[in-house]
Order: sequence, then C-alpha cells, then structure tokens
Amino acid sequence: MLFQLTHIDPQTQIGIWQIEEPESQLHQLYRPNTDEQNELQTFKNENRRKGYLAARLALKHCVGGDFVLKKQDFSKPYLAHRSDVEISLTHTKGFAAAIINANTQKVGIDLEWVRPKIGDLKNKFLSQDEQLLLKKMLANDNELYVLTQAWSAKEAVYKCYGQRQLDFKKNMQVVAFSNNSCTIYLNTVNLSKNIDICMQNPVEGLVLVWCIEPKDPCFET
Repeated sequence: MLFQLTHIDPQTQIGIWQIEEPESQLHQLYRPNTDEQNELQTFKNENRRKGYLAARLALKHCVGGDFVLKKQDFSKPYLAHRSDVEISLTHTKGFAAAIINANTQKVGIDLEWVRPKIGDLKNKFLSQDEQLLLKKMLANDNELYVLTQAWSAKEAVYKCYGQRQLDFKKNMQVVAFSNNSCTIYLNTVNLSKNIDICMQNPVEGLVLVWCIEPKDPCFET
C-alpha cells in the first residue's frame, strides 16, 4: 500500500510503498509490460520481484498515472517521452520508494535497514578521514545507524549519476554530516561537485536517503 507521498519541493516528489501485498496482487496493481515481465522472470528471489513491482507502484503515484519505463546505460531508469523528468527507484525488505524531479535535475534515492553487517563493511566505503569525521560529529549516536546513513548517501549519489565506474571510497567523500543531512564531495575525471543529501526514518530502523543534482555544478564537462 502507499505509505507516504511527499512533495520535497514544487518540482520533486517522493513516494514510499509498504509491501504488504502478495506478489500476485502487486502484479495486478502495476500490470508490468512484456519487457518488465521478462526482467522479473530473471529474479529468483521473491522479495526482489515484489520490491521491483512496489517501487514502480510508488513511482506511479508520483507520476500521477501510467508510464513507460526504460533504462539507460548502467541500468539507470528513465521515463520514455518525458525528457524533462528525472527519476530514481529503490527497494528493501518490506518497503520500496521512488523519487521524481520535473526540472531535469538528476535524482537518487536509497532505502536501507540498519543491520550489524554494515560495521564489517565500513573500511570498504569510508576512508579513515571520513570515519574520524563521523565519529567526531556523532560520537553519541548509534554507530550502525550512522554507517548505514553514510552508505545510503553514497548509494543515492551513485544512482543519481548512473556511472558504474564510480568508486564509493575513491570518488565520494563525506565532508559534512548531521542527524538528517550530509554532504558528499563527488570527484571524478570530468565531474567535481558537492552533493547535499537529505535523510529520514520512515519507520524505526529504516533509513531513507535522497539527493537532487545541484543546479550550478562546480565543474562538469
């Protein structure tokens, strides 16, 4: 069912779907086209199939009707025949979400449950300087929660720009962090900019993170 539909600004909406329905009902609600049905058949995990459908149902509420979804290189989704609109999708166990921007600004979104395993992965996506920053600024907060926020923030930036070669540790650096926002410095050969990230908790233990491309990039070719 639709859990939440929020206007972030006049051009941007986020829809969250709570996955309570069986897979067959999600199929009936969304009615995937032939390409989507073929893609769904490649997913062996039922939760992945349900998340796939639920994210598109959330997007349907953001768009306000039916749409045709295509994928660019590196699987970044876009709406066919709507060059003015940018979208991003995400899902995790029990929830899915979509973000849409009608001002041609790239967007990225991510949902993650706080899990103990994130503590074992921190050295793979955070530099020592980033870890010190997070520890200094949020020393009294739950470490696993903060690490999940940092991971999701970088995941949202990754989805926003759709470049598979982006390295979470080398190309994205956490440069500011608070309870409900942070800033990621994105630095590649042809791209250099600060990305502001917003963070929420739809339910306890679930992190929702999104970003919107800055209108005035620092450097881009």
